Amino acid sequence: MLWVVVAIIGGLAMAAPFFTAYKLKPGEGREFLPPYTHDMAQHLAVMEQFDNVLKSGTLYPRWLPDFNRGYGSPWTNFYPVGFYYLTSGVNLLAKDWYLTLFIVSGLGLALSGITFYAAAQEFYGKWPSLIGALLYMITPYHLVDLYWRGAMPEFMAFIFIPPIFYFGSRLAGAARPKYIAGFALSYAALMIVHLPVSFLLAYGLVLYAILRAVFYKDPRILPRIAGGMILAFALSAIYLVPAVVESKDIFQPWSAIFPYSASYLNLFKPYDQFGAVVNLSFLACLLMLAASVLIVRAVPERGDDTRPDGGRDQFGRSVRLETLTTLIMAAVTLFMCLPVSAFVARLMPKMDVASFAWRWLAIASFFGCLGMAAAIARLVPELPSRRALIWGMTAVAAVVVAANAGFTGQSAMKKALVHPPLTVPDNYIDDGFTPKNSMLPERLPMHAQEAELVPASGSVQVDDWSPSHRHLTVSNSIPSDLRIRSYVFPGWTAEVDGAPTPILKNEMGAQTIQLMPGKHVVEVDFENTPIRSQATAISCLSLLVVAGLLLFSRFRRRGAGLAR
Repeated sequence: MLWVVVAIIGGLAMAAPFFTAYKLKPGEGREFLPPYTHDMAQHLAVMEQFDNVLKSGTLYPRWLPDFNRGYGSPWTNFYPVGFYYLTSGVNLLAKDWYLTLFIVSGLGLALSGITFYAAAQEFYGKWPSLIGALLYMITPYHLVDLYWRGAMPEFMAFIFIPPIFYFGSRLAGAARPKYIAGFALSYAALMIVHLPVSFLLAYGLVLYAILRAVFYKDPRILPRIAGGMILAFALSAIYLVPAVVESKDIFQPWSAIFPYSASYLNLFKPYDQFGAVVNLSFLACLLMLAASVLIVRAVPERGDDTRPDGGRDQFGRSVRLETLTTLIMAAVTLFMCLPVSAFVARLMPKMDVASFAWRWLAIASFFGCLGMAAAIARLVPELPSRRALIWGMTAVAAVVVAANAGFTGQSAMKKALVHPPLTVPDNYIDDGFTPKNSMLPERLPMHAQEAELVPASGSVQVDDWSPSHRHLTVSNSIPSDLRIRSYVFPGWTAEVDGAPTPILKNEMGAQTIQLMPGKHVVEVDFENTPIRSQATAISCLSLLVVAGLLLFSRFRRRGAGLAR
């Protein structure tokens, strides 16, 4: 379809300035470089490490061996991995990590517009949904995630929010197996790509279900949405369960450095230039909400609409009530960005998981754009009347679209392009998921050997040193400690001459194996812990449940067709 092609071209065009911000001189390697961002260097480093481990034969990489001066990191045991599977797949063809990011970014923007269009067209028709999709692609916070933050997983999260509410809306109206499956898959995909937004969205879905149940006077909506969420949690258990259970084994400073309670927007006195840009993103969403409320209040629904005032579709849904739900959700998610919402946040457990209160803007952007689609749907059939009210409201909508484009172009994009070029260190150090009671990575020795005997009493031959497996031949004349350049962390196991042997921890937190005099074959492997295996089984069983729901829907539809 033409609009899909336009969306892809538009997405690539919006991402291109970021990836071509700096052109290097001939002979200096890569021709183009993006500007510095908060997180891009981190994600580039993880992308490369994740890909190396994946290519070594590990289907779910949980240990990045070359991080932290070679002592490794369980980074992907605690951070969602969906984005990194995607980049590894694209890089098979692109063969360059910056080109991979450009392709993923452009297609991510396009897909966010496409999924938004599919969700909005349920109620608001072709042209209002297309305008809403364009707004969703260019809304300032969306581009801030790329140009300022380099927060690539959160940037990709924009793809999954529309289908969650597309299937959530249908599931609320009818508990059909395919809608349960679609809702659960969409929400699980978001959790596997970006946990903080999916965490905030869990609270958002609770509010959404309550609003729908109240407006439609149907309490069955609550267990339907809850059931879909439970299935989504089960699908993502392969990531969620180990991340939660094994969090006791790591030092994680981010909640203390960036507590949720200290991250509310300061609208009148931003802390820095980035704060000012985020404030503009909030203002853009607020303008969309205000314009939507104004237009929806001023322009009544047409009586000849396919689903007119109070009319219901095949799922029992009313456009009026859907629009009211959308506007309330937009207002609440914007409210949660502000300090006045602190009394509410204190009642919501574990909010530090989200780190930043302004992350609600990812969800507010969706509902703000959906509200604008609802408002434009009121205006489109009335435009031929040429009444002053209609043309005035149309001018309001046009100003809001132009303001979003202006905020995005000037603040989210142009101001970011003057930042210095991005640099990625050869050996990435990240103390965010350092094993507990271990030396912080910046204090580790710079050029430690892969393995050594302490005291030195013989020889160590490294026969194999792969991401998840080490094979060593050791000869020692006195009792010695074999020190291996890797942090101790659950999952690492050792065998000496074929017999299981405990791995001890030295003063740095590195692996130490006690050896008696002699010649030994030492094998060290990173394996699944029982909780990881159990979580994987839960996810696999849940996938079978989803497959069963989809097959049941297909056969039931085929049976109904034969009956006719």
